[in-house]
Amino acid sequence: MKKIVIVESPTKQKTIAKFLPEGYQVTASRGHIRDLAIVGPGGLGVDIKNNFKPTYVISENKESTVKYLKSIAQGNEVILATDPDREGEAIAWHIADELGLDLKTTTRLEFHEITKSGIENALKQPKLVDLDLVNSQEARRIIDRIIGFKLSKLVKEKVNSESAGRVQSAVLKMIIDKQKEIDDFQKETYYDITATYKENYIFNLNKINDVKVEKITNIAKDIVDNFDGTLKITSVITEEKTHYPSPVYTTSSLQIDASRKLNFTAKKTMQLAQNLYEGKQIGNRLVGLITYMRTDSTNVSGLFISLGRKKLSELLGNEYVSSSVMKGKTLKGAQEAHEGIRPTQLDIPLEDLAKALSKDEYKLYELIYYRALSALAKPRLTLDTTILATSNIVVPQDSITFQTVIQSSDSCPLEFKLVLSRTTFEGFCKLSSIFKYTDTKKLEIPETNTILKPCEIK
Repeated sequence: MKKIVIVESPTKQKTIAKFLPEGYQVTASRGHIRDLAIVGPGGLGVDIKNNFKPTYVISENKESTVKYLKSIAQGNEVILATDPDREGEAIAWHIADELGLDLKTTTRLEFHEITKSGIENALKQPKLVDLDLVNSQEARRIIDRIIGFKLSKLVKEKVNSESAGRVQSAVLKMIIDKQKEIDDFQKETYYDITATYKENYIFNLNKINDVKVEKITNIAKDIVDNFDGTLKITSVITEEKTHYPSPVYTTSSLQIDASRKLNFTAKKTMQLAQNLYEGKQIGNRLVGLITYMRTDSTNVSGLFISLGRKKLSELLGNEYVSSSVMKGKTLKGAQEAHEGIRPTQLDIPLEDLAKALSKDEYKLYELIYYRALSALAKPRLTLDTTILATSNIVVPQDSITFQTVIQSSDSCPLEFKLVLSRTTFEGFCKLSSIFKYTDTKKLEIPETNTILKPCEIK
């Protein structure tokens, strides 16, 4: 008797097969094998009057896949190893139902990294199909069908759109609200005013007549024209600040950073991450390089913490290794058994990966690699000095607007603010140039009552 392991992806099939002992055979379902039928009232495939009972049929072009799965399942033990998320759980349930497997005894493997240790740990901790997740996916799919079928006909008639659903309809509402906000926006010209001393000391206008500056509009020219080029330092306060590293990536934070730093779309990011997760050929090794990329958890395994600290010590020295692990806020409903997105193979040199991966795959991997290691590093420490300076300007008698704003007729005190930051310990920022920061340690800190002149204002 063979043990037939069913996964979703053919790529994953090849990688996992490398790590399983003799007697196992891996095959792929290539995603979902069934979907709601287009039958009944409205073609919903859902009996709304009978507790929303769904009717499922084999998906288009999946007949041969299902036939093959049934043939190899005959007389063998079937193990379901689809992705560790809601969709994966539903795919496992549909396969079990179609093959006539007993859900009370059929093994469900769940692994979050496609590595030898990840597969071995999954084999040691077999599970059963989680029917709560299956029900959750089924409810989502039924809602999609009911809302989508009804809305699609309407939007096709009105705006010639192909389809609509629970997601598109909500996004459309957001777009309409945003466009209304844009249409109602009243243009207003306002200015930022800075006073510069010796090029490097750039003070921002902070208060006018003891009132916090929000927007400077029609009095900007009066301020600039009547500034005498002098600033008097009134306050110098220095305090130590701690800047903590970010936790490992979740799906959303990875997409945000990949967009901001690499200019990748969310779709491209997830496809590249899928490639890294399912397995890449590195030398003579076929191995998954990151943990599962659909997660809302920032947990990391104890093994990674141990190996990551060792790698961090090799790269920077033990003085940069933190005794704690940076974790983000746990989202309500987050699956705590899952991990955040992190590298799985810290023993493979980055230069080897750069040669084996595509340019964009390596860019994304490097982002994940440094983010995960930095979560194990000590924070960056700085001395931040806040400097306040004042300048009195004569209120122009012919500027009715200025006099109205400041409610004074003789002089107007202006307060300027400058924050200088000096790094005392680089912490996680030493890890990579990805983490850029400003450092003003070369600038001298002026003392209180120092007069700075000449200053240029603009």
